[in-house]
Amino acid sequence: MNSPDTKQQFPARFLSLLAGLTMLTSTVIAQPVPISTDIPEEIDLTADLTYATYGDRMLMADLYRPSGNSESLPAIVMVRGGGWAVGDKEGYGPIAAALALKGFVTASIEYRVSDEATFPAAVHDTKAAVRWLRSNAEEFNINPDAIGVIGGSAGAHLAAYLGVTAGIEELEGEGGHGDASSGVQAVVALAAPSSLLPVGGCNQSSDDPENAVVKFLGEGCSANDSLWAYASPVTHVSADSAPILMIHSEADTVVNFTESLLLGMAYGEHNVPASIHLIPDAPHAFWNFNEWLQDTIDKAADFFHHELQ
Repeated sequence: MNSPDTKQQFPARFLSLLAGLTMLTSTVIAQPVPISTDIPEEIDLTADLTYATYGDRMLMADLYRPSGNSESLPAIVMVRGGGWAVGDKEGYGPIAAALALKGFVTASIEYRVSDEATFPAAVHDTKAAVRWLRSNAEEFNINPDAIGVIGGSAGAHLAAYLGVTAGIEELEGEGGHGDASSGVQAVVALAAPSSLLPVGGCNQSSDDPENAVVKFLGEGCSANDSLWAYASPVTHVSADSAPILMIHSEADTVVNFTESLLLGMAYGEHNVPASIHLIPDAPHAFWNFNEWLQDTIDKAADFFHHELQ
């Protein structure tokens, strides 16, 4: 997940992108405070709804909605991180609830992890979640033409991938509701790995069976570098890609912030709306801490309201 020093290597190509880039103010936090896991009373939560079925395997989603709101609202799929290997839908509950308070119906989903099924299984799952929401729009009282997606880290990779691969049949999967579209109208990607191929080509790390990407894809880079490229969001950006907002820490030591710059550059080449907000001195998973959660929610909500109106 490493990237080149993009600002030095591609200065001319980044001029237009950097002109629209926003820096979020912050201070160095020695010990950031984890966000509360409590769900506000103003939120109605419906847990463990089956959104996709693969034989005997059922995938669940938790639905969050502002209490007392009977309007048809935009919907947002929440995709958790965890290296495509760990985590649960409840972990993104506080973020789902915070966005729901901003006027959305949010669906925090589980998906098949890498030791259960390799790529493109998790992609199939995110697309199935969108189709499920769209197919049940009347029941959930949502606008089927206004569905977005947000994810963090590995979840941001899947969210971005969802936004750039609409209409690719082999990536749809058979999770259900196949007559509905899996296309989304907006993407928010928090610390997204946009290019899985290592800088400078395949190496010992990218062939290590314990590497998270190797586990996710099922093959090392040297064995199948074309798969690593195909699984990278940056490879699929086109004029049909969904508008995207990327938020990333400049101090991220897990996924370098230049990953977002590379994806933004690809969007710019196709004249598709893309915004990047860089946060100084924040940890990789900044959205899990009080110091950065509200700014993240405010930025994401403003973006979704603009794109999903």
